[in-house]
Amino acid sequence: MSLSTTPTAGPDRAGSQTYETIPVGEGPHSVAASSDGRRVYVSNFLDGTVTAVDTPANTVATAFPVAVGPYGVAVDPPGERLYVAEQSSTVVKVFDTATGGETIVTDMGARPYGLAIAVHPEQLLIANPIDDQVMISDLLTKSHGALTGIDFPVGLAASADGTASTPATTSPTRCPCTTRPSSSKWTGPRRPNRWT
Repeated sequence: MSLSTTPTAGPDRAGSQTYETIPVGEGPHSVAASSDGRRVYVSNFLDGTVTAVDTPANTVATAFPVAVGPYGVAVDPPGERLYVAEQSSTVVKVFDTATGGETIVTDMGARPYGLAIAVHPEQLLIANPIDDQVMISDLLTKSHGALTGIDFPVGLAASADGTASTPATTSPTRCPCTTRPSSSKWTGPRRPNRWT
């Protein structure tokens, strides 16, 4: 598989553009970028890796071995830690982006899917569709609670300023847009949310 980057030529006869491609692993799924845009991380579900792409050079910088079904990825604001959800387990792995060193974190709910970083304060948001919740933890992966009552959240996106997040669900009638918790409550989904 490959990741398409910048156009290498103008529109062809059919009106589409040709893009430069960068080879990544098998079954690319999720993408996260460092805040400075110099690295893009692609989870490769089928071969159990996350590819780090050096965007100025448009080349693969390295690959992080994850082992079991890497799904969601997120990068902390300084770009020092890479978070990877293993959808086939209860594990979120944390990698040092400079050394490749890894810390395995467990107890992140059954089958963590999507990840996002909120920045004020820094928190890791973990979509957990099996439990219909988004888990909240600090970036050192100590759990602080969960936002419950979200139908099967599979993905997350946080705003650039870290003040809002949006869980993506598979429910056609419930795709909540929520604000991050200011202290202990969020707003959004039709069902009342509660911290657990």
